[in-house]
Amino acid sequence: MSIKFVGALLITSMLIIPADAAQLLSRSPEQMVIIAIIGIFSVTIGSYISFLSALLPGPTIVVNTTIILIITLIIRIRLNKKITHLY
Repeated sequence: MSIKFVGALLITSMLIIPADAAQLLSRSPEQMVIIAIIGIFSVTIGSYISFLSALLPGPTIVVNTTIILIITLIIRIRLNKKITHLY
């Protein structure tokens, strides 16, 4: 039972996290489709890391994708900050 739950959680996170990262960086649906390459990039890098380190590919891809999401969140927060000048 728990193995099925973990599998469903991994699949769901593989679907949602790259789309969320692309949505954070895009302004329109067209840009979101182009930026969806984030998902391809994260799967490729996660698979490569799991191959080199002999880890399971599913959790490695999810961790990699989560790291990319955190990076995009930091980029989005920094881009939205207004520059204030101290007088």
